[in-house]
Amino acid sequence: MSIKLIATTCVLLLSTGLIAQRDFTPNNKKKAFGGAMDFNDYSYTGLQFQLGPAYTLTRLKNETVDFNNGSSRGNYEVDPSGRIGAFAEIGMAHFPKKRSKLSLALKTVLVSHYDWGLGFKYFGGKETTTLNFTDVSGNVIGTEEGNEKFYNGYLYGRFSIYKEIHFKKTKNFYLDNSLGVNVDYRLMTANQNTSYHNDYVAGYAEGGYYHKPLVAQLHYGLGFGFRVKRNTFIIPGFRIPIVGFHEWDKANPSLRWFSSKYLPIMFHIKVINLFKKRQKGCNTPGSDEDRKRNEEFLQGS
Repeated sequence: MSIKLIATTCVLLLSTGLIAQRDFTPNNKKKAFGGAMDFNDYSYTGLQFQLGPAYTLTRLKNETVDFNNGSSRGNYEVDPSGRIGAFAEIGMAHFPKKRSKLSLALKTVLVSHYDWGLGFKYFGGKETTTLNFTDVSGNVIGTEEGNEKFYNGYLYGRFSIYKEIHFKKTKNFYLDNSLGVNVDYRLMTANQNTSYHNDYVAGYAEGGYYHKPLVAQLHYGLGFGFRVKRNTFIIPGFRIPIVGFHEWDKANPSLRWFSSKYLPIMFHIKVINLFKKRQKGCNTPGSDEDRKRNEEFLQGS
C-alpha cells in the first residue's frame, strides 16, 4: 500500500471546499430521535468511546529468492497473510469554543474538534514459508514448508484532530477526516522461539526480526458521522497508520514479525456524547439568548 497515495488522499479530503457550517438547530424532524425539541445547554466537552475489528494488511506479491549457503541450495518463498483482531478505547472529545483568526480569514472551520483516548489493541498475522532444495542442476530434490501464527496485545494512547465535511443539503450526516498520533506498548508478546522459523527460515530469509515493544505512528482516519441527537453522534469508520516513528530510517508504519511486515487497519463504531451543563438555580431551559449562544457552539460558528 503506497504511503504517498494515502497522504495525498488526506490532503485532498482535508482541503476540500465542500464545507458548510454545522447546523444543529432543533426542528420537527428531530422528534423521531427524542420527542420534544431539546433546549438543553451542552458543554464543549464530551465522552467518546469506540471499538471494532482490526485486520493486518500484508504485501500483495511474493517473490521467490534463491539461496546457497554452502551446505544446501535452492529457493524459498515467504507468504504472509493477515488475521482478524480487535480493539477498544475510551476517552474525551473537545470542541473549540472559538474559531481561530486564520479560520475566520479563510472562512472555513480548520479544526472541527479533537479527541484523545486510551485503549487496547490485539493484532495478529501468519506466515507460510516454502523451501525448495535443489541440486547443482536446479532440480528440486526436497521441499520443506512451515506455518507460523502470532497475536500481540498493545496498550495505547491516541490523539487526533478532525476536519468535518458537511455537504450543503445535509444536516445530520458528514464526513469525518482525522490526522493523529498514537503510541503503543506491547504488553502481550507472541512466542518468538518457534522452531520452524528459527531452524529454517532465519538461515535463508530475512528472519529473526521483531519490532520493538514501543511503537509510535502517525495515522489517518475517515468516518461517516451521524447526529442522532443534538449532543450525540455515531461515527462508523476506519483508522490506518501512514508513518511509523519506530523505524526512524524508513518511517514505515508496518509492524515487522517473523520475516514479514503487517500494516494494521482498524474499523470502528465511535460514539460521542456531549455533557449537559449543570444548571445554576432553577432547572430551566434558559433564556432565548442562552439557547442561541449554545446553538452557535453546536453549529461550529
